[in-house]
Amino acid sequence: MAKIKLWSKSDFEHLLQVVLTKDQLKLRHNIRYACFRRQKELNDGVKCPKKMKDLVKPIEQIEGFEGWENFANTWDISHPDPITIVKRLWSIQQEHEQMLERVVKILPSPSEEN
Repeated sequence: MAKIKLWSKSDFEHLLQVVLTKDQLKLRHNIRYACFRRQKELNDGVKCPKKMKDLVKPIEQIEGFEGWENFANTWDISHPDPITIVKRLWSIQQEHEQMLERVVKILPSPSEEN
């Protein structure tokens, strides 16, 4: 049975330091892409190729799988081990917004400059 890991901020910082090989990154990318395609098919009716359905079918059997509608919102596949499900503390949209807040400098509006 696959393990479930709960994320914490220290885990997130650790994941940023994990060095993955090019092949590991490509494998995870391909699995996540197939997961997004499967999610899109079930939510929006956009056809998912059979090859991708077959790739993600085993994920549905892993403990912690919460349905495709929750993929990238409440659960995701792990960075170092793409056949492990991890619980997300925030959705990918929230994660993206947090990253932008850290990286992008907010410029003052013209009214604030005066």
